[in-house]
Amino acid sequence: MLITHSIEEAIYLGTKMVIMSPSPGRIITILDNPVHKVENKRTSIEYLQIATDIRNIMTKEWKK
Repeated sequence: MLITHSIEEAIYLGTKMVIMSPSPGRIITILDNPVHKVENKRTSIEYLQIATDIRNIMTKEWKK
């Protein structure tokens, strides 16, 4: 288990990602990481898609 605030680090190192709300901390969603199987992680379309998805989930949660 790795806990980080860095989306890029989570995508690069994780196989699953748990997105939590800011406060109180609760699980919003759990995502499988399609990038962990990709050879050129940071230049892949999968990387861009999952990073965008995570940012959208977080932005939606912060606006509540």
